[in-house]
Amino acid sequence: MKLIGIAGALRQASTNKGMLRAAHDLLPDGVELELADISDLPLYDMDLDPWGGGSGGAPNPHGVTEWPPAVARLREAVMAADGLLIAVGVNNFSFPAPLSNALAWLSRPQLEGEEKVRILKGKTCALMSSGGGKAGADGREAFATSIGGNGVTVIEASVDVQFFKGEFDAETGDVTGDDLKGRIRELVHALVTALS
Repeated sequence: MKLIGIAGALRQASTNKGMLRAAHDLLPDGVELELADISDLPLYDMDLDPWGGGSGGAPNPHGVTEWPPAVARLREAVMAADGLLIAVGVNNFSFPAPLSNALAWLSRPQLEGEEKVRILKGKTCALMSSGGGKAGADGREAFATSIGGNGVTVIEASVDVQFFKGEFDAETGDVTGDDLKGRIRELVHALVTALS
């Protein structure tokens, strides 16, 4: 089984990236987790979208037929994955702009033969989030609504953690707390069970 992990934060020492790195070390047997990098995605621009002729997915009026390379890599990784593990984070009481941008690119249709396919539709994902006072729950809840609207099933289990509670290395963002590692392990197992 293959999972794709995406963090809403770009900085390397982000605690949300740290949670994904921890998940990578806590996988059940037979499960792979590929960590996707969204830092090189261009800002979503309908002029760069092969289906940028309208929200319904009409061909691009400027003759664009290929996704930007970074977008193509992300879309291919998501299509190849059985499930998604997303460490959302929080910014201004919602989910961060890099994750919104990634979702914009992923929500666009894919041409398979003559059929347009929504690549997120039918996927299953688990969400976790690190933040301040609300432990990232506000970002996670907002993102659950947004990705759910794209046909993704978000499992009920989740992990929210306050980044200043001593379960992270302050310099690297790595998870150090055994309790948090256990919660992440349980979340990954819940996602695997939902996909089985």
